[in-house]
Amino acid sequence: MPDDDPEERLADALERVAHGAVVSIPLTRQYGLVGVVAAYLLMLSLNNVLEVAVLWRLEDLQPLTVAHLKPVAAAVPLAAVTLVGHRLVPGLAGAVVATPVGLAVYAGVLSWLGFAPAERRLVGALVDRYRSVTPG
Repeated sequence: MPDDDPEERLADALERVAHGAVVSIPLTRQYGLVGVVAAYLLMLSLNNVLEVAVLWRLEDLQPLTVAHLKPVAAAVPLAAVTLVGHRLVPGLAGAVVATPVGLAVYAGVLSWLGFAPAERRLVGALVDRYRSVTPG
């Protein structure tokens, strides 16, 4: 949201206050700290969705493309590996084994689906940055 429009800032503030009164108070009373966290995540998600809708509707910017589905598609095998690992080895040991295997599967599926040139440049910049700050 542009910060130079006081009406938009006022609308955003009113939305946060309304959300606080309608959702946060009952969730906090009912569930305590878990309710506070749930209300905060709900407010954050709602705020982000509204900002994306404003960008799409008022600024004519397309916020979502088919490329946004790639991480979701890669998360399906990650979830499957995690669930199978948890079933085969219950408890912490299963999580310790399944997590790196699942992340490797996730990275492999993303690599198989392909990366956009901008994503490749971003990864290259991050690798260069971490190389410059790590010894060796």
